[in-house]
Parts: sequence; C-alpha cells; structure tokens
Amino acid sequence: MIAGGEAFPPVAKKTEIWTVGSDSFEEGPDLPVPITGGASMAQSLDGKRLVLSGGRTQSKPIHKGMYEMTCVDDDCTWRTLPSKLHKEMSYHASLFLPEESFDCGSDAK
Repeated sequence: MIAGGEAFPPVAKKTEIWTVGSDSFEEGPDLPVPITGGASMAQSLDGKRLVLSGGRTQSKPIHKGMYEMTCVDDDCTWRTLPSKLHKEMSYHASLFLPEESFDCGSDAK
C-alpha cells in the first residue's frame, strides 16, 4: 500500500495497492485527508484492517489522526477513527501485538 505523498500537488489523498503475485499496482480508495508523508501503517493481526496514523497533513505539520481501511470483497474504504494518538507523531513505527505477548496489568512496573 502506498498512501498519500507529494507527487500529486499540493498533497495527495490517493492510495495504490501492490499485488505481489502480479507485481502490479492498482488504484485504492482515497484517504479521508491528504497525507504528505511521515505516517505509519500497520495491518491487523487478522489481516482484515489497515491502520494509518500520524504523519503530516496540509493543515498540520504533524498530527494525531488515525484512519482505518477495511475491505468487503473488492470494495475497500477508509474511515477516520474516533481514537487519536496521545500526541502528534511523524516517522514513527506501528504494529499490532497480540494481547498475550505483554502484560500491562496493575502489577506491571
């Protein structure tokens, strides 16, 4: 997945999806907001969601926004998530972790 960028002045809402087997790109759904770069993307553990967070937008040099792409059959759409990053972030890493891989209980130090 390629999302946003500055190749389409001034900034892009466009996405492209790469199909490994055919080594080709196809146009994906537009992002909810134009992203110029620095965002992070992660695929959910079940492979059914893609979450893009942070990065730079036209109106904010760095922002807290989070967006989710889901697909039903071949119809993919993005939505703005109600959750936000705890602070503005750009060029950060993102990944989904299974809950059993860490313990954040009240006894955690």
